Amino acid sequence: MRVSPSARRLGRAAVAGTWVDSLAPAFTLISASAVGAYLRVAGAAVVLLLVAWLLAGPRLLKPNGPSASTILVLCLALMIGTGGVVGLFRGNSLGYLTGDAARLGITLSAVWLARRVSEPTARHIVQRIWWALCVAEIVRLAVFTVQLLGGSFVRLGGGSAMALGMALAYRPIGPGIDPRLDRFGRVAIVVNALTSLVRSLWVVSLVMAGLMGVLALRRRYPGGIRRIVLGAGTVVVVLVVLTLAGANIGSRVAERVALSFGTSVDSSVESRDLEEESAMGTLDNLGLRRFGAGLGAQFPTPHGLEHQIHRTAVSLEFRHGSLGLAAWWWIIGCAVLAASRIILGRVSNNLDTVLLISCVGSVLSALSFYALIGNFPASFALGWAAAGRATAPSTSR
Repeated sequence: MRVSPSARRLGRAAVAGTWVDSLAPAFTLISASAVGAYLRVAGAAVVLLLVAWLLAGPRLLKPNGPSASTILVLCLALMIGTGGVVGLFRGNSLGYLTGDAARLGITLSAVWLARRVSEPTARHIVQRIWWALCVAEIVRLAVFTVQLLGGSFVRLGGGSAMALGMALAYRPIGPGIDPRLDRFGRVAIVVNALTSLVRSLWVVSLVMAGLMGVLALRRRYPGGIRRIVLGAGTVVVVLVVLTLAGANIGSRVAERVALSFGTSVDSSVESRDLEEESAMGTLDNLGLRRFGAGLGAQFPTPHGLEHQIHRTAVSLEFRHGSLGLAAWWWIIGCAVLAASRIILGRVSNNLDTVLLISCVGSVLSALSFYALIGNFPASFALGWAAAGRATAPSTSR
């Protein structure tokens, strides 16, 4: 498959955008401030690269009529503009304001790109996203291995629903992905998802596997059941190997699952409930429930001012008010649209399958942690689903 120079440049931007979010957890080994600085600088750089390359390659784009993505693009643009004005007016931290704006800019760029980019370029972008995810997940696995050899086990971030969706459904076509990197990347994604100890991510992976099963039963994804069985087998093997290696991951997974059926409250859930209570209470006290506290806004906690809010819906409402909440519900609607297309078997080929399944998984994971805004691959999948894009049928599904 011949790829134009402009498409290659967009592919490099996709790689950079993927690494902005995927490599951030590794910086937690340095400090929380290192993560924030990395996200602000890298996020702003990726937005600038995307804008420059889009302006330099207009022939890659094609006109599209109004769709759900049109409203989403407008909402995101308004959120950057109004949130920035409110944040500057309130004197919010300039560093946090820049970081929030960059993350929204990455999502806006990815959604707009998915709506307008040509199909061959979309295929190249998805291929580069998969390559970048494989590399990032292998890096995270290497960090985990170093920790394990040192006698300690600290989970690295919340894993990636987008990576799991692609590991489950993506079939690389043509040159560009080394088969060894492809296979090792899939194993690394499974290991990282397990060692993240994030129950919501495990549930999301089951949902995505279920959607794959629906497509397989409808004969829209030949070999889909085999892939699901292989994935389940990989999980079992990884659990056994890690337990024998001393990570004791089997018992830790069992403990996390038991929390879902017991009467005790998970500390992470409790802390997120407190985040929501503090953030929404701050909005009410300031009388900003309708407009939001702006980009870069912080809220008081017993430990001082905090900026990060794990639940995406709460974060959007806190910083953007009614507009942010409306954007969130629109995103939910786009995920429902993607799921309905999968259930009804209205997918054309592997590109549709991967992006629609990954969109559903990424939005579901964003219910419990901040896993969508600023995540270029997930935002690209969301933009594809929102635009109702459908590729031409092919023999490779």
